[in-house]
Amino acid sequence: MRFTDSLIPDDHELTDSLNVLCLKIMSSDVGYPINVYGTVIVRDHLDMKCIYIFRCNRDNCQFVQSEGASLILTGPSRGIDFSSDAYFEINLKIKEDTESNDRQFSKALIDVDFAALINRKSSTTAIDSVIRKRTVSWLSEVDLILAYVKKAVEGTIEIRILSGPDAFYGKISACTSDVPSHMLLYDSAVHGANTLGTDRVIQLLRRVVAVSVDQMLIFHIYARSSDQNSNINHYICELHSTN
Repeated sequence: MRFTDSLIPDDHELTDSLNVLCLKIMSSDVGYPINVYGTVIVRDHLDMKCIYIFRCNRDNCQFVQSEGASLILTGPSRGIDFSSDAYFEINLKIKEDTESNDRQFSKALIDVDFAALINRKSSTTAIDSVIRKRTVSWLSEVDLILAYVKKAVEGTIEIRILSGPDAFYGKISACTSDVPSHMLLYDSAVHGANTLGTDRVIQLLRRVVAVSVDQMLIFHIYARSSDQNSNINHYICELHSTN
């Protein structure tokens, strides 16, 4: 977690950012279900190093059952700087019976053009904050869906269970008040219930969200007991982004 004790100086100029909402498999030339593995990374002009959005090795594939399914994202590990273009690199494969028979599923470079977005913003009275990029390659169509965040601050998230059982069952997602599309942070149905350590902190899939300085960061927490058929309790927590 970065900058948790920092204050933004009054003369500091905030930059824009991007939230990765989801990465959807829109079509598969080989049908479904399929086992997908590989990487999706983003590079920005802060340092041009690769920031993983999705990373699964061959022994830990994601099972994709149908069209429109979203990959389970685990990044970024820091806020994306969108003061210039951002570059997303997709390299996904399908697992077959042997590694030598594995097939390339998607391989592409997506350039999110900062200048084009700013020019479009200056020529209209409003701008859609959601950016959709579709790439057709090899055996697939993949949709990368992003949210444009103006004057962003980086929110790093830690959720601690103060009392109760030693495992958390349920789902946690986050969104911002200007873009209500939810970003999955945790789902016990995906990776099993999270056994809490001595600090009782939930190990989230993702822990970084960008939010505009004048907007709210909203958490939706769906909690239940270990019984799959138990009632689900829904909690909403709103945090205002301030200096």
